[in-house]
Amino acid sequence: MLGNNPLVSIIIPTYNRADLIGETLDSILAQTYQNWECIVVDDGSTDGTNSLMDEYVKQDIRFKYLINERTKGAQGARNTGLLNAKGGFIQFFDSDNIMYAHHLKVKMSAFQQNKDFDIITSFSHVKNVNDEIIDIFTWRTIGVIFEKLIRQHTYVDTNSALIKREIFNDYLLDENVPSFQELDLHLELSKKANYGMVWEFLTAYYRRDIDTISSDKIKEKKGEIYNLLKFKTDYINCSGKSQFNKRVDRCISYNQEILNYALKVFSNDEKMILEILKSERRLKIINKIKNKIYRAF
Repeated sequence: MLGNNPLVSIIIPTYNRADLIGETLDSILAQTYQNWECIVVDDGSTDGTNSLMDEYVKQDIRFKYLINERTKGAQGARNTGLLNAKGGFIQFFDSDNIMYAHHLKVKMSAFQQNKDFDIITSFSHVKNVNDEIIDIFTWRTIGVIFEKLIRQHTYVDTNSALIKREIFNDYLLDENVPSFQELDLHLELSKKANYGMVWEFLTAYYRRDIDTISSDKIKEKKGEIYNLLKFKTDYINCSGKSQFNKRVDRCISYNQEILNYALKVFSNDEKMILEILKSERRLKIINKIKNKIYRAF
């Protein structure tokens, strides 16, 4: 069994969220589980985030404010927090989301009752700017989930996962992944971690500007192709080469920028990438011809 009330390290990367992060930090102050530290890692904000954080640090010594000195971006900031964390449990959290008051208590109780779990997840509400629930996230991630993540190309919400610190003893987050960061993280962790979950809504995820969130398709496609090629052996073993080729083709056929990105970042796979592109295009042409012949009869 775990000791009484182990320390939880909450790690929050932030960039120019001075107008939002206060609500996030207030939700942490309201936690019914009190033994936590909150490490906010600033990725170079210019909007007064530092002044706001000074107030929180003065208010409660459990808050710590650091400047990201690693690779720019959320992953580098998370690694900065991870390297400075003192807790036996890690909770990554975004600077515009909300923890419900019993978030940590429920999960720590679950760890007390299930000592074999390495990671415990939960459900999340998706809310709009009017605080109305517009969607829900209900990942059912139990046991060994690596193949499920590969086959379904789904992911675990970073904000919902409380993780034993020992899982990170020989691992830091990949700072080069452009998007799909949750998937990348949990593909790595799920190779060795046992997942549990509590069937409760413990987090609120805010969609403050749906148009902005859904607009960056280029970054999304780069993240998808990065993930597919990084874990290509696992994808091929779990889903088959044909399915893998189709997914790669859908990404690199999106536009020339995605193809160039894939060839640059994964230069050792250049021959394979180009062969997939040629092969899948031939199949599409053949299928079109077959469809025309079929319709003619």
